[in-house]
Amino acid sequence: MRAETTTNTPPGNSLGRTAARGVSWLLLQSLAGKVSGVAGNLVLGWLLVPEAFGLVGLAFSVSIFVSLVSQAGLREVLTQRHARPHLWVTPGFWLSVLTGLTGMALLLGAAPIVARLYGEPQLVGLLGVLACTTLMHNLGVAADAQLHGQMRFGLLGSFGVVNVVGKTLLTIALAFLGFGAYSIVLPGLVFATITAVVYWWHAPVRPAWSLQRSRWKYLVGSSVFVFGATGLYTLMTQSGSIFLGQRERE
Repeated sequence: MRAETTTNTPPGNSLGRTAARGVSWLLLQSLAGKVSGVAGNLVLGWLLVPEAFGLVGLAFSVSIFVSLVSQAGLREVLTQRHARPHLWVTPGFWLSVLTGLTGMALLLGAAPIVARLYGEPQLVGLLGVLACTTLMHNLGVAADAQLHGQMRFGLLGSFGVVNVVGKTLLTIALAFLGFGAYSIVLPGLVFATITAVVYWWHAPVRPAWSLQRSRWKYLVGSSVFVFGATGLYTLMTQSGSIFLGQRERE
């Protein structure tokens, strides 16, 4: 990896036109997600047993709290500082790698405990896949922030459509092949990896090998408020699922 300082801001586009195009792509991505989600759930309801959905729901409910630790608002902070990417991409990348590894280790360590708590040994493997997905997602955070900061909505939106539709098709294919609950979590790992590769391919600035740890404190300090707000929201929306899942097994 090497540091580059070129920019790729779309020339000749007014802010209003760029924003309107961004909204159009977001609407298209949302529509594609809704349609493919409904169609995919109908097919999966025929291919998978109800217990598979319950296991995946529990695994996601547990992993989302670890995702907060691994992401910690870094993408939002890096997006805000997009005007000087050569200063923040490298420390942002390595900090996201560190938090991704931390989240991965937490999930792998918690997996046996959670599986025993709920009496579901299969949760170990499911949480293991989600742990790897957490790391792969973090590898693309700094590139994602650059593309958002430069308002590359065409790329982000078109790939977002490919992402949601591709996940649905891969999930259906894996379910048809007999992967069971894993057919729901494996596509996330596959497309998190593909996303990181695609985003870094298009990112104007690549991270250097030096860690630049002296700048980490500025990113961590700015991300605390985002982390706190997201954490409270997640606690309110997901804690009930975990509690009810435990009560159902008592």
